[in-house]
Amino acid sequence: MTGSEVREIRDLYKLEIAEFAELIGVGLSTIYRWEACKFSDVNIDPFQKRIMKVMKSQIEEQKNPDAMIKQIGACLARGGGLLGLHCLLKHVYKEILR
Repeated sequence: MTGSEVREIRDLYKLEIAEFAELIGVGLSTIYRWEACKFSDVNIDPFQKRIMKVMKSQIEEQKNPDAMIKQIGACLARGGGLLGLHCLLKHVYKEILR
């Protein structure tokens, strides 16, 4: 995954760097470092890489991605990264169980 792909995922969800970092469980400097490597592969923990792949696939598969983005943003604002991740995973499993 390149820095441009990381930035694309963050932009798709309309998240600030701090929100995105909290959601996937890394520090701000990590996001800055990843995004600075625009066209080269960045060293991302497999767990964070998996979260980002799920985020990208969910936004592509959603019929109404703006509603999902707003819900995840609201979860981040209310309860931080873990609640935001919970909201994301809830959407993922809802789609799988259909």
